[in-house]
Amino acid sequence: TVYFIWRLLGEIFSTSIISWKILRANFYTFWTLVDLVSIILASIVGSLDYINVDDDDIAFSPHWFGLFAVVTGFLWLKLLSFLKVMNPTLATFVLAISQILKDVLLLLLILAISMI
Repeated sequence: TVYFIWRLLGEIFSTSIISWKILRANFYTFWTLVDLVSIILASIVGSLDYINVDDDDIAFSPHWFGLFAVVTGFLWLKLLSFLKVMNPTLATFVLAISQILKDVLLLLLILAISMI
């Protein structure tokens, strides 16, 4: 987690030296937000191991399993972002999946609003 925090801060610093406009345009992309959220969530889950060291029942109780599942999903997305750079064929697949996810999220938003 420390590596990814250091890497993201280095990316922000180097991009801000070039141009603030490029930083703002690049920071609000889907993949940068996935990186940021996965780093924050992985830090939270990693810190659960140090909370109540004597009592593991609290740190790893079943109500944390939903958070673990979300963190795992974000880490898989982070892996896909690395793999799209290494394999051009996979980059097309990742782009298609990201567009599908954007459409599905919009559909889920509309569904949530209609349920209220």
